[in-house]
Amino acid sequence: MNVSVSEFRQHLPQYLKQVQQGEEVKIANRGKVIARLVPDDHLNKQQQALDKLVAWRKDIAVHDVIDTRGLAEWGHDEDNL
Repeated sequence: MNVSVSEFRQHLPQYLKQVQQGEEVKIANRGKVIARLVPDDHLNKQQQALDKLVAWRKDIAVHDVIDTRGLAEWGHDEDNL
């Protein structure tokens, strides 16, 4: 999305919210793009991970988790090597 500098200034919170939702905003001065405002990939990845955890909450119950403390034969990560 392209916006002028003055439009960007007038509606800054709205454009920041759009960027936070993953959209790129190009800021133009006299019709020429002078800057791009893009989402931070790191923050986006954190939000995606959080969204997955929240989604898993619906399907996972405490009894689904296996307590391995009493399993002497369990090799932790050695089983997956």
